[in-house]
Amino acid sequence: MVNFPDESAFAVTIPDVTPHVVVDYAAAFNVQALAPGFPTFSGIPRGKTYSPYYGGEGRDVLKGGSESNAYYGWNGDDVLYGNGGNDYLTGESGNDKLYGGAGDDILNGGGDNDTLNGGAGKDVFVFSTALDRANNVDLIRDFNVKDDTIHLRQAIFTILPAGILSETAFWTGTAAHTAEDRIIYDKATGYLSYDPDGVGEAPQILFARLKAGLALTKADFLVI
Repeated sequence: MVNFPDESAFAVTIPDVTPHVVVDYAAAFNVQALAPGFPTFSGIPRGKTYSPYYGGEGRDVLKGGSESNAYYGWNGDDVLYGNGGNDYLTGESGNDKLYGGAGDDILNGGGDNDTLNGGAGKDVFVFSTALDRANNVDLIRDFNVKDDTIHLRQAIFTILPAGILSETAFWTGTAAHTAEDRIIYDKATGYLSYDPDGVGEAPQILFARLKAGLALTKADFLVI
């Protein structure tokens, strides 16, 4: 058990946690832990300042306070709470549950099937790991069309150019209806899929589940 000082606004109920490491925020939308043994994480935009905390190999529970912090679940089925502040939460591997709470948070489930809850504020949901319709589909419980945004890593969604989606790249329906359709939202089921060739032979790949009936548009997505 690691006990953090009160001023960290951080509560932990897991073993083998490194309380603080050095982080490089120089690259846009990338953060790399410089401490030995920690992998590279992605999704934090340039200019953001966070106090980073890491989970271990097992099922970790990381709880934030009023500060803006970065929480990395690492391995295991983790539960991360941002609570107050503008937090960055990433589950990495495992079937994780992320709760942003108050503030403008960034939530990245990482690999596997995760559950994302942005909470209040203007939140960002990041998809930056290899797509797998069976083993890497995240559930976004509270996507708010007015305030929230979905970020798609261009290295994964390779056909999409960086920036806001074009008018022709987003489609609401069960499947692509033109060769240009790339992001498909099924309004009846809430399923969100990526199609690399529209009406071509390549299958569309489910990567997220949202509420049904949302008035999603291309403006709700940003390719990073």
